[in-house]
This record gives sequence, structure tokens and C-alpha cells, in this order.
Amino acid sequence: MKWLMTALLAAAPAFALEGPSLSGKWQLYLSVSGYDVNMECTFSHEGEAVSGRCASDNGTVEVKGKTDGKSIHWTFASEGGGEKHDVILKGVIESATKIRGGVEVPAYGVEGEFTATKKE
Repeated sequence: MKWLMTALLAAAPAFALEGPSLSGKWQLYLSVSGYDVNMECTFSHEGEAVSGRCASDNGTVEVKGKTDGKSIHWTFASEGGGEKHDVILKGVIESATKIRGGVEVPAYGVEGEFTATKKE
């Protein structure tokens, strides 16, 4: 029995480092330079890789990124003024149902913030 407790305690840090699964449906709110947008997203999260789609009134975008413990970084290409530009999101996974962080659109030199809430 003692060996079982030792094995479980040794494995606990590995589970803590992985963080919660982000797979599923999310409500994403972006606020960038006075422009607010709500998006409905569906993410797949395997290992460190995050991918999926987010849809808004402006269309649907493909999302790709990665996690590192409680940190997340993902991007998608958006179109404005007839040109495509990258939207970069970097944040913290606060819980299994909440992500919060910053948004950057380098092509326009603007920044903002985002909040994502997992839908149940």
C-alpha cells in the first residue's frame, strides 16, 4: 500500500503541469482599440496543440496555437479592408472554464484584451 501512495504522489506534479483540457465550445470576447467582437469557438486540445474554428458576424476563422502549462498562445487570420492580417492572443488559463489575456494585431499596431468562457 505504501508503494501505491508513493507512486500517486510522484505522478501528481505531472498532472498539475498539464492543465485542463480546452476541448469544447467557448464564448470568446475581444476588445481591441474600441472594436468589440463576440465569437463562438470550438477548440480541440491534444497535448500542447490547440486548434479549431471561431465564428462571428464577420465570418469564420481557423485557430491554431499551443499551451504551456497555464499559458496559451493562439492566432488566426482576419480580413479587414480587403487585406488579411494576423490576430495574436496570449493569455492565462485561469480555470477549466476561463481564459483571459491580451490581443495584438501587428499589421495595425493595436492591442487589446480578451476573455474566453467555456460553454456547458
